[in-house]
Amino acid sequence: MNKPVSIATGYSACPHDCPSTCALNVEIIDGTRIGRLRGAPDNDYTAGAICAKVARYAERIHHPDRLTSALRRKGARGSGEWQTLPVEAALDEIARAFDKAEARHGAETVWPYYYAGTMGLVQRDGINRLRHAKCYSGQFDTICTNMAWTGFVAGTGKLAGPDPREIDSSDLVIIWGTNAAATQVNVMTHAVRARKKRGARIVAIDVYRNATMAQADLALCLRPGTDGALACAVMHVLFRDNHADWDFLETFTDRPRDLETHLKDRTPQWAAAITGLGVEEIETFAQWIGTTPRSFFRLGYGFTRSRNGAFNMHAAASIPCVTGAWKHEGGGAFHNNGAIFKIDQTMVAGLDRRDPSVRMLDQSRIGAVLCGESADLKGGPPVTAMLIQNTNPVCVAPDQRVVKAGFARDDLFIAVHEQFMTETAALADIVLPATMFLEHDDIYKGGGHQYLVLGPKLVDPPAGCLTNHQTVGTDYPMKNAMSATGYRNSEIGENDRVGVVSVNGPLSNHQVICGLAKRLGAEHPGFDMTEREHIDWMLRNSGWGTLAELEANRWIDCQPPFDEAHYRNGFSWPDGKFRFSPDWQALRRQTGPLTGRSGRGGICLNYRTTGPSRKKKPRHFRSGW
Repeated sequence: MNKPVSIATGYSACPHDCPSTCALNVEIIDGTRIGRLRGAPDNDYTAGAICAKVARYAERIHHPDRLTSALRRKGARGSGEWQTLPVEAALDEIARAFDKAEARHGAETVWPYYYAGTMGLVQRDGINRLRHAKCYSGQFDTICTNMAWTGFVAGTGKLAGPDPREIDSSDLVIIWGTNAAATQVNVMTHAVRARKKRGARIVAIDVYRNATMAQADLALCLRPGTDGALACAVMHVLFRDNHADWDFLETFTDRPRDLETHLKDRTPQWAAAITGLGVEEIETFAQWIGTTPRSFFRLGYGFTRSRNGAFNMHAAASIPCVTGAWKHEGGGAFHNNGAIFKIDQTMVAGLDRRDPSVRMLDQSRIGAVLCGESADLKGGPPVTAMLIQNTNPVCVAPDQRVVKAGFARDDLFIAVHEQFMTETAALADIVLPATMFLEHDDIYKGGGHQYLVLGPKLVDPPAGCLTNHQTVGTDYPMKNAMSATGYRNSEIGENDRVGVVSVNGPLSNHQVICGLAKRLGAEHPGFDMTEREHIDWMLRNSGWGTLAELEANRWIDCQPPFDEAHYRNGFSWPDGKFRFSPDWQALRRQTGPLTGRSGRGGICLNYRTTGPSRKKKPRHFRSGW
């Protein structure tokens, strides 16, 4: 007879670079394999819905092409000739290469490079602890968020907005710059719920016809980078047709009369010529907004895809200020909730060891950096050694030909920590096998919602893998027994302690970082802590309780009160006013996008319609009268 299959349910969070950060119910088969993944029905944002690729994650975690052994390049770079070696030996070689490079050029010649292959705070950000402890070159993250975050904060002063669950209570849901039906299914879950419950209309705005547009009541397909012109024309109509809430404008915005004057000639006809939309489409959109107090603007990351994205985001976020939509449940503008969590990452990221004099290298300019462009090297030494985690720059970084030329250098040592043989891993000197999110412990914060969600280790990795934190030198014989809560044993015991042990198989990022730190003589208390201890430390020092409490509850709702989320007591500037006229130079000087600085500048809603430059760059939305 066939042996009965035992299926248990574990709980986790999706690690992908997606604002949804879905809470998950995970089938665990016989305690060793993953089955189907489902959205947690009792999480009121995830609401039981997840995307198809995560639902089928078992196909990835158990894929036969997965890396499970450390590899050393044997032939020419990129030749595909490898030899296996013990993980301990691979870590030794990486450490020796880093020490050799540092002895020749100084510490800044080593560049740890990473991004958002996992959004877990332990596994993603621990690489910075090694960076700061060793004074290796810093990384300025520029690939994804900067344009959108800066544009939103330019107006509100803070990267936060209404509770995204309020979409359910909206009468008009504007999904702008994101194909939510394909990439943020939870947004569509709540938008469709509002349609069924309240008769809400859905507007989708994007640069191509997509699945979200197919479900919208009004689909506006505009030319790339012209969102600001559309926003200006909408506000023109709102002022023209007396839909402006002047009580709100005078109380909560900085220069409303100047804005009205500024938009006098930004008519729908003017915007139609720029955006490619019809005048009637623009008029209809504006009238829907003007006659619907509960208008919820869900602003996506499409705004980051053009060089004028910050101005476009700011213009779109300005619209609900004109109508006073912020006053209402189901109204206002939402992009990301990054400012509400206030997580203390001092320990996990080694922020207490950061030396501000160490150069910051632009993530997007990795090609120019590796090819020795002096401006991109910030006057420092060449980059001659790299550790790459959570990203595949040979495939995704801008200016691919230059990137590939930089990676082809014979004098560059490259260590890549990966789950599969990616384009970047194929050019490495040493490849380390990496765990997947169900094989290590981590914690996640929802950019598109308000939950902190625990993502515990549910199964062991295949023989040969390390977490980012390990990179050997870490002992994690986690208990196989599932607790009643769907997590493994919640105690942090001696068997979880970071130590020296021979491991062959995938490593977590945490294991890798701690293993290298030991070999490189890097000192920081975080290198002696387990993944679970890091989670517990962050929670305790951020005022969110303990790991044991999080395990019992599975997630923490961090949503601020209504008045705070809707800026009913003022926006996050010293005078409490939304900035129609931001000080863009002050925003540039900020070290982070979560809080603003006061200052005055010209009205930013000025869409330049002069001819293109000799490089034929698009006309753009910019500051200044």
